[in-house]
Amino acid sequence: MKILIVDDNKNMRDMIKSIIKTNEVEFFEAENGLDAIKIFKDEEPDWVTMDIRMEGTDGIEATEKIMSSSSDAKIIMVTDYGDNYLRKRAREAGSIGYLLKENLLELKNIIH
Repeated sequence: MKILIVDDNKNMRDMIKSIIKTNEVEFFEAENGLDAIKIFKDEEPDWVTMDIRMEGTDGIEATEKIMSSSSDAKIIMVTDYGDNYLRKRAREAGSIGYLLKENLLELKNIIH
């Protein structure tokens, strides 16, 4: 299984890896939405965890672009922002889930 972790904070990327790590997982990392789009096209990961607020191309815009090229992409927004407007925007962009970083351990139940 391939997983792309998109977050501008390396410590958060490392934490996500440690939560969902198994021998069958190959990880790819991006620190912004623009890199995420490129890596997604090159590697075609099974799952993407996507932060929302990042410099340049944010997670919602990156999700829209990834979904326009691969409508079966599985993207979960992983963010500190729990407001309904961002949840709605993420869903409209094509994400299949929205997880607050305070509930990060739930990723283990979602991905696998």
